[in-house]
Amino acid sequence: IYFLDRLHNPRTKRGLLTRIDHDSVPHLRKLVMAARQAVDVFFTQLLEEYGKNDRVLRFYKPPVLDNGVYVPLEALREALKSMEGGLHSEEDRVDVSSAAERCFEFNNALSAILNQHMRGYVYWLEITPKKRFHRIVLRGVPIHVAEELHAQVFDKIDRITMTSATLTTSKGFEFIKERIGYQPDKELSLEAPFDYARQALLYVPDDLPEPGDEMGIYVEGISNRCRELIVASGGKTFILFTSYALLNKVYERLDELQFPLIRQGEMPTVQMIRKFKEKPSVIFGTNSFWQGVDIPGDALQSVIITKLPFDVPKEPLTEARIEELRRQHIDPFRHYQIPRAIIQLKQGFGRLIRKKTDTGVVSILDSRMRRRGYGKQFIASLPSCPVTTHLDEVRDFFIS
Repeated sequence: IYFLDRLHNPRTKRGLLTRIDHDSVPHLRKLVMAARQAVDVFFTQLLEEYGKNDRVLRFYKPPVLDNGVYVPLEALREALKSMEGGLHSEEDRVDVSSAAERCFEFNNALSAILNQHMRGYVYWLEITPKKRFHRIVLRGVPIHVAEELHAQVFDKIDRITMTSATLTTSKGFEFIKERIGYQPDKELSLEAPFDYARQALLYVPDDLPEPGDEMGIYVEGISNRCRELIVASGGKTFILFTSYALLNKVYERLDELQFPLIRQGEMPTVQMIRKFKEKPSVIFGTNSFWQGVDIPGDALQSVIITKLPFDVPKEPLTEARIEELRRQHIDPFRHYQIPRAIIQLKQGFGRLIRKKTDTGVVSILDSRMRRRGYGKQFIASLPSCPVTTHLDEVRDFFIS
């Protein structure tokens, strides 16, 4: 709908077809309206077939849906291409050509998802209820990106430099090399420029309920420990979650704290960060706060990670990759799920120390770090710093 509005928005009377002066514009506006109606009918059909509740549904076989979008979009594409040659402005020709290409891409993508003719892909539907509408997304994604990367990048470029603070696990670059199907001529892993032994403390308690325990007991245990850590640090805390469900449960149990509580989703991220810097506060964040958020200085001194960031096994792409590894008689947990979670955990850890004068504590409130054999892999992959299971040592760190 947004793309069609860019061509012609009947409500605001704006769009590309309002700007262009050409005899075929009235006809094109009718084609845009026909395409809009077809899109509305198609997605209404989706909701009737699969429900209006919040859900992610994998298509294991092609869905039985009538693709009424193809014909009107193709008619619009042909009309745009026909008009393109008669335009005098180079800018208009470029914009019209781009719009015609978008019609082609939309039709191709929708046909690919409905027909499932691309081998090695996984397909799914996402439905998210909003206040005034439903957000509906159809996805078709390659299970492995190596072939695409070779075709689009590696085979076309002579020299490539790949850099990141989180490319390695405890086994070096092996996981990322396997995922992208590339063996570089040279590889180099450098230590971070920070003195983590002095600047940071890692707190990994072993006395908390595990994620698989009874939900009420688990949430209460995590919430109480978050409260103690927030008081110890005087606010100045990020609490990172792997789901909105747990975020909301913990948030509700901590609303009596004296510090401002800032919950992701209640305001734009930029506004959240601005408010966080104004006074000692607590941010409750999910995926986007695990990476890309940079708050150097005293405003952030504590990062609490509530749960090891394993991908949800029933999430369509994760499920498809697990199935593929099992077909190859490879243990998906050891070779895929653990390395993925390690990289995500390193990104969360990296929110804390952003410059050489920063100090603080990273707390991982997942007792599996201590009780499961794989916990050692997670700790070995993190920057080398003191590790404790004792809350008193955390309090002492903040006081010192």
